[in-house]
Amino acid sequence: MAFRLLLILLIGLMLTGNITPALHAQDEVDFDIIFEDEEEDENAEPIAAYPMPEKREALTPEQFIAIQKANSAILLDVRGKAEMKFGFIENSLNIPLYVLESEHEKLPRDEPIVIFCDNGMRALFAYDLLWSKGFKNIKFLNYSVTFEASGEYKIIGYHTK
Repeated sequence: MAFRLLLILLIGLMLTGNITPALHAQDEVDFDIIFEDEEEDENAEPIAAYPMPEKREALTPEQFIAIQKANSAILLDVRGKAEMKFGFIENSLNIPLYVLESEHEKLPRDEPIVIFCDNGMRALFAYDLLWSKGFKNIKFLNYSVTFEASGEYKIIGYHTK
């Protein structure tokens, strides 16, 4: 019964123009177009939006903790502004990934920078972006982190002894 009602609702929406079906879209478009004056290069490298480093420098949790305690690098938090209300790492700088490309000039190029976020993915993207902008003394934490409003944090999957 519920299936029939759903089917009737969908047909009604399609008839009124509120939903347009995308059936057989692949039949209408050829996605493998190669123009006569172009040759397909089997050895071609994928094109990136910016140059990529050959090797990224990821920190272990022990290294990250030591740097944070010694205050020996700029700790760059690339989480969004709204996420900061749930917690942060004391003495870190917050520049969200979504504005880092336009605000990277705020960072000193002559000091070491350690990038982190809540799960490592945005830190990795930020690393690649900063590297492409000429920052070479950068590292990132590729671990999940939980934050507290007190400035305390915990690296997930890592246990201190």
